[in-house]
Amino acid sequence: MEEHILHIITTGLGAMSGAYCAYRLAESRLRRNEKEKFLTLVLFMIEQLSSIEAYLKNYERIKTKGVDVAFYTEPFYMPDIKSEYILSLMELSHDKNIPRSLMALVNFCRKIEDGVNNYNHCCIPIPVLEPIQNQLILEIRSLYGIYERERGNNKKFPKLKD
Repeated sequence: MEEHILHIITTGLGAMSGAYCAYRLAESRLRRNEKEKFLTLVLFMIEQLSSIEAYLKNYERIKTKGVDVAFYTEPFYMPDIKSEYILSLMELSHDKNIPRSLMALVNFCRKIEDGVNNYNHCCIPIPVLEPIQNQLILEIRSLYGIYERERGNNKKFPKLKD
């Protein structure tokens, strides 16, 4: 009789340890998938914000009513930064300020796109534009740092050049 009880106990312990190992394996896969999704989003955001930064640097400086104004006439194509990407970034990011500031930058870019594409030009006072450009540069640098830190030694994702 003792043999049967011992057999039941060892079978139960084996099943429990197998189930626990399967749980841990699934959990590590889920974490790896989330991390890869996060890194992909960060890379995408760096790419898109860099194109916005390049556009914002390319303006004609004019003076109107004593105020320096950035005058944009080249067509502006809003990068494909969807709200779903920002929401995913918000869910996966440890720093909750990044998605909020990204939303503000996206809204600003939509206004530029509307002005340039509907009216063939967009004017932004330089004192308004400079803080936005600085914030954009800080966002890109922050995303670079987050990417490099989270990337670690992952061979799937390339190292970024400054």
